[in-house]
This record gives sequence, C-alpha cells and structure tokens, in this order.
Amino acid sequence: MSELPAAQAILENQQLQDLVTQLNTAEAALQAYVGGQREAIIDPLSGAPVLLREAQLALLKSEAHNRRLANILQNVRDIIIVTDLDGTITYWNDGASAIHGYSEAEMVGHSVAALYADEALLNDYLQHIRSGLEQRGR
Repeated sequence: MSELPAAQAILENQQLQDLVTQLNTAEAALQAYVGGQREAIIDPLSGAPVLLREAQLALLKSEAHNRRLANILQNVRDIIIVTDLDGTITYWNDGASAIHGYSEAEMVGHSVAALYADEALLNDYLQHIRSGLEQRGR
C-alpha cells in the first residue's frame, strides 16, 4: 500500500513539473514579445499580450485625432447639430449658433423639436432613421 501514495506523489510531481514548464514557456513567449519592457498586460478579450507603452501611444494618437476632428467640426461655418435617436441634441457647433442664435450650452440636452416648425416632420425623420438602423441590425 505504501507504493500507491509514492506513485501518486510521482504523478503529482510530474504534473507540477509540467505546469512549471508551461508557465516558463508562457513567460518566455511574453518576454520575447515585450522585449525588455515589463509594462505589459494581457487583453482579457483576446488573451493577447498588449504593451502598455504601445497602448498609451495609440490612445494619445486617438485623442489627438478626436481633438482635430472636434476642432474642424466646431469651426465649420455650416450647421452641424447631432442628436440621439430621441431627438435630444448632443452636439451643437458655432455654425448652428450663428444661424439659430442659441449657444451650445443652451441647446445641448434639449430637443431638436424646438428648431422645427413642423414637429410631425421631425418625428417622421427620426422614425426613418430608427427604422434604417433596425434594418442594419443595430
């Protein structure tokens, strides 16, 4: 009977060694991917290693891109008004202020219906947008 626990111990020892080998292999692969940089995380969705420095640079580029777009939208002389699907204004540029006479602060969060003389036309337009999104599966 003393042989069975010894065999079990050898098996458990082998499983532990296999696990250590797998961990060492994974660590070596991660180290090869990140080089000397230790600032890496594992993406929880894909399971792929992500370098924090690269992620930070991508985020900064994205933020700079968004600032440029916001600057362009704000300085366009045409009216740019963005609403959600209920008609609530979420964005209002200087062109809209120049034409309608209301500031962004006065209009964001309010219904675009205030700008339409014919509220039925607005409701038809919003329904058209909603049905188009539903057809695309959004």
